[in-house]
Amino acid sequence: AVLTDDDIAALLRVLPDDRADAIVRLMLRLGLRCVDVANLQVHDIDLRGLTVTVHGKGGNVDLLPLPSECGRAISRYLSRNPAPAGPLFRTYTTPQRAMSPQCVSEMVGAWLRDAGLKRDRFDGIGAHALRRTCATELLQRGNIRQVQAVLRHASLTSTERYLRRSEAEELRTLVDP
Repeated sequence: AVLTDDDIAALLRVLPDDRADAIVRLMLRLGLRCVDVANLQVHDIDLRGLTVTVHGKGGNVDLLPLPSECGRAISRYLSRNPAPAGPLFRTYTTPQRAMSPQCVSEMVGAWLRDAGLKRDRFDGIGAHALRRTCATELLQRGNIRQVQAVLRHASLTSTERYLRRSEAEELRTLVDP
């Protein structure tokens, strides 16, 4: 599933706090997976240079540009939840402890439900929908190789799987004006 602009606006309206806002914006704008978000450390974020170091699958480490809206969201979060080092996103119950990927996934699912976008457990609307949305939006502004770089796919075939549906929708206007 890919979220529309209206869906994204509805999701952003229901987010409960600055941590949620920063998490969702990172997932929507950079296509970060739940595990990527959970693994982020404070030192991975460069708010001056607007970059983020992502520790991804297979031990890969990638430097990505940090969208300014994500930088602002992270700044707001850190100003209210100061952390000089360690995990960027921490649990509220144990502030020294990083959130788990499962926790990130469950929270995003709950926010999607609160926004009225997720209706049942296996409806395809979950945390991964934010990654698919990112891929679709990036393709509209760039090319498939650029999308591959942002999503950090080793194989172009993996990126193509994300984009088949969006390409089909673009072709719809050609075959059904």
